[in-house]
Amino acid sequence: MKKLISIFALFTLSITVTFSQNTGTVTQTGDEHEAMIEQTGQNNEADIIQEHNRNSAEVVQVNDNNKVIIDQIYGSDNVAQIKQMGNQEHTYFRQNGNENVFRLRQEEGNNQVGLDGDNPFMQNGNGNTFAGFYSENDYARQYNGSILDPTSIQDGDNNTIGLYQDNARALIQQMGDFNKALVWQEAGGDVAEVVQNGSNNSATVIQQ
Repeated sequence: MKKLISIFALFTLSITVTFSQNTGTVTQTGDEHEAMIEQTGQNNEADIIQEHNRNSAEVVQVNDNNKVIIDQIYGSDNVAQIKQMGNQEHTYFRQNGNENVFRLRQEEGNNQVGLDGDNPFMQNGNGNTFAGFYSENDYARQYNGSILDPTSIQDGDNNTIGLYQDNARALIQQMGDFNKALVWQEAGGDVAEVVQNGSNNSATVIQQ
């Protein structure tokens, strides 16, 4: 059963922002919270910080030059979902713990996961998944000149990355054992590199 504070946060902070240059921030401590931010316009920022277990964070941004930071500081069975429908979008997320899921869809082009070398995407723990926005069985998706930052990493065992890119660039790093990486790239001009340190890992890169 969700705590009252989580319900209050959900209804007061799950807002639709219709103007540009807005910042939406949600901070939640405890278990089984939900946070959702939707922003329409340009130059917006959405920040969600959650601690502990079985939390859910979702951000939807429409238009260009927006930024998302999702930080699920520690805990297990958390879900973070980001959908960005514009150009020059930036995403940073960190999940510490086990059995966490990050779901991504970046449409249009020139978008980036990992804001820079100081703010890559990170999953630390075991049994974590980087997947598509609509389903854990789908690929995370990036289009038209987008980048998966080369300092991004999954650190732990039994982790999975599935990434689809169209005319984009990716460097995937996995540290640990029994990890899986699958990269599917189309449209030409793509660059993919997978680095795995550990035992019993598998990597597949398909380029068309």
